[in-house]
Amino acid sequence: MAAITADDLTPGMVLGADAKHANGSVLLRTGTTLSEKHIKTFRAWGIAAVEIEGVSSEEVRANALGDTSDAAIELARDIMNQRFRHTDQGHPLMAELLQLCIRAQVQPVERD
Repeated sequence: MAAITADDLTPGMVLGADAKHANGSVLLRTGTTLSEKHIKTFRAWGIAAVEIEGVSSEEVRANALGDTSDAAIELARDIMNQRFRHTDQGHPLMAELLQLCIRAQVQPVERD
């Protein structure tokens, strides 16, 4: 089971834990199969991530990078490891930030 960000959720995924608002109220119960409406609701309520059954963090990261070449991913990882060299990469927050930066490095945001 892994915490999946709202941007990486897809309809059909199953909640592995109750989805709760910051105030503690339960929005959806464990075992609920997500629909597009649920995902939109999470975004509207500011739910950044939820636990999903049967998915590992590694699988989510691999899917997020799509068909990016291994060489491009390794180059981005090397660049980010250099930038993050003075941080505790074992800390969950820093590890997630590092992964997000690697993802952003290989998939830059398109601008109009």
